Amino acid sequence: MPADAPAPAPDVDAIASAIRGYLAEHPNAADTVEGIRRWWLLGTLGEVPPELVEQALEQLLAQGRVRRSQEGWLPVTWSARPARRPDLPH
Repeated sequence: MPADAPAPAPDVDAIASAIRGYLAEHPNAADTVEGIRRWWLLGTLGEVPPELVEQALEQLLAQGRVRRSQEGWLPVTWSARPARRPDLPH
């Protein structure tokens, strides 16, 4: 690969792992796909296509690790799913 060629995009599992790591350090974080790309992932993974971020978030959603929120006309935001407290009924 030539020196000036862009680095290959990380795979969805690597992106999901980076998002999990970010949320472990910042459990109250919430952002849009674009915010996640710029502020959560850019420093560790570089430029990540938004489609791959969305796929990783959907994977984490299916695993119950994140939640998707949208209020009115505002963009969709993603955040950590709160952990269930063992002292509360399910």
